[in-house]
Amino acid sequence: MRWLESLQAKLLAAVCGVALVSIGVFAWVNIRYEQAERVDLVIRGASQFSDTVKRSTHYAMLQNRWEDAFHIMDTIGKQEGVTRVRVFTKEGTILFSTERSEVGSAVDKRAESCYACHAAERPLERLMLPDRARIFRDAEGQRLLGMITPLYNEPGCSEGCHVHPKSKSVLGVLDITLSLARVDEEIAAITRRTAAFAGTTIVLLAMILWTRWARLPPRSTA
Repeated sequence: MRWLESLQAKLLAAVCGVALVSIGVFAWVNIRYEQAERVDLVIRGASQFSDTVKRSTHYAMLQNRWEDAFHIMDTIGKQEGVTRVRVFTKEGTILFSTERSEVGSAVDKRAESCYACHAAERPLERLMLPDRARIFRDAEGQRLLGMITPLYNEPGCSEGCHVHPKSKSVLGVLDITLSLARVDEEIAAITRRTAAFAGTTIVLLAMILWTRWARLPPRSTA
């Protein structure tokens, strides 16, 4: 009987099949875990970055010096990895944007990160961090992270500039969009390394089993 019909060949195929599935599942779980970890870190970093922008412009806004606040945002928007910085009212009118053509227009409430703050069942005042972030793709297919931060009507604002009534809890939204290009490169590198490890492990296991069983005389299954 030919060797391919022997019990050793069938056992080798079975072991390699089980190993292939097991290592494949492990590789998939590991890649998904690393992806989730990277995205979570980026979301937390984006939240801290957004809070930094908010604090940097807080005094200018408190004094109703929006030109100064917008100048600071414009400078921050030129940093590497920052795609866009904008401020819009709770009603959706864009007051400032690093993309000048957007200023004065209305935000698409169903697009990008705006969906969260306009959902009736999730008022802007109570949005948690995961609800403030959204990952989407631009027209070129690049992944982006949008992070919204509410601009609250603090006591110092309503008492100092007298522009906004105390009853209005949220004055507007700071919306920052960051590029995920570097994160995607890291995820791709992790995927390649994991795939290489899984493939190498399977090949080595197959070679070991082949070498071990090829030396044994074939036994008929009959």
